[in-house]
Amino acid sequence: MAATPAVRGCVAIVGAGPGGAGLLTLDAVKALREADVCFHDRMVPESVLGHLPAAAARVDVGKDFGRAGKDAQRAINALVARGAMLGKKVVRLQAGDPSVYSRLTSIPNACERRKLPFTHNHPSANSLPGRRIAKAIGKPSHNLIFSC
Repeated sequence: MAATPAVRGCVAIVGAGPGGAGLLTLDAVKALREADVCFHDRMVPESVLGHLPAAAARVDVGKDFGRAGKDAQRAINALVARGAMLGKKVVRLQAGDPSVYSRLTSIPNACERRKLPFTHNHPSANSLPGRRIAKAIGKPSHNLIFSC
């Protein structure tokens, strides 16, 4: 009898930009509409979260002033990875630009350690710095799988 392959989901890193739902890229909207679970910052407006399916779980992982730091980010990375390991399409929705504060490396690296697929950053339409940074960084490792 053949072994059943492990069910794996994927992770998409999406930037909400300055907050207007109309400023999301088409790729960002697609990722949101296909999400099973969304880990979002508390500053992401409801107009952006409104692109999520009604059945999608919404998890506020916004950091409090006293809770910010590497430990909090590691905990968020673990939550995101756990969702994908359970076979879910996971979106990590950042307020603003995900290229700020190292999200373009910390979450992909957490996925890499667990051999989980993820998609490139989906910055908001007006995020030129984020696009330049994402292009400069490229794929954080040759071992990563970039698809959902």
